[in-house]
Amino acid sequence: MPFGFGPSDFITLIRTLKRLANILRSEAMDSWKRSARTYKPFPILTEHFDAFALSHDVENNKLFRHTRREIELLQQKYSGEIRDFKTFLGRNRIRKSLRVAVAKFVWSRKDEKLGELRHDLETCLLTMNIAMAEFRRQAVNVTSRES
Repeated sequence: MPFGFGPSDFITLIRTLKRLANILRSEAMDSWKRSARTYKPFPILTEHFDAFALSHDVENNKLFRHTRREIELLQQKYSGEIRDFKTFLGRNRIRKSLRVAVAKFVWSRKDEKLGELRHDLETCLLTMNIAMAEFRRQAVNVTSRES
């Protein structure tokens, strides 16, 4: 009783691999696009915080400086991760190469790390928003006492 592989087994294997590749390709690209889209407002918000700090004279505040430094570091890490994969997963990506296939597999692991970075960045931005609200409240109290 011979045991071996026939042509139908190879056809089934090829079909399965094609399905797997299609799933991974669309997942990796969609995930990269979502991460890149999520990153876009962060630098704009940082500029807003800086302008607020200058206008309310709080750029030397310890909480503001610490949070601003954390946001900057997280933005650099986050944008670096996204930028590294732009050639493989972005709009004008290289198509049909082994490096692209490997990048898609690697991205699935990086996506979890980016989720954590995104969460940390959002936490810092929330801290900054709370600090800005407190600075505004203090400014209003000072002006109301003066009048």
